[in-house]
Amino acid sequence: MDFGLSAEWFLSQMAANKGFQTFVIEACSANAFVIMAETGFFALTGDHYQMTLPSNLDMGRVKQADLKLAETEDEDCLYPELLLVAMPYSQATKYQRLLRAKISGLFIGGHFYSLTKR
Repeated sequence: MDFGLSAEWFLSQMAANKGFQTFVIEACSANAFVIMAETGFFALTGDHYQMTLPSNLDMGRVKQADLKLAETEDEDCLYPELLLVAMPYSQATKYQRLLRAKISGLFIGGHFYSLTKR
């Protein structure tokens, strides 16, 4: 698993969306996301994750994350979704819009109003 490529992909998605991104985690990227979350690159905040910088990343922490992921394995495959908190896509995109509005404008009565200089 190449964490450099995974991190680059997550960062590029966030940069393209000005720091806010709703991820639909596919099977191919779920393992990487779990390892990154378990090692501190994503912190669970309520019912969503925020990208963070781990404060004490070392090989032991990476091995623990890998072992935790391996514990989800049965005879067929890994089940990383057992280690993740998820929300419906509609709720995630609504929350993303609310976060953007909080930073760049107003959300009133179901409508967004951007703040601009006159």
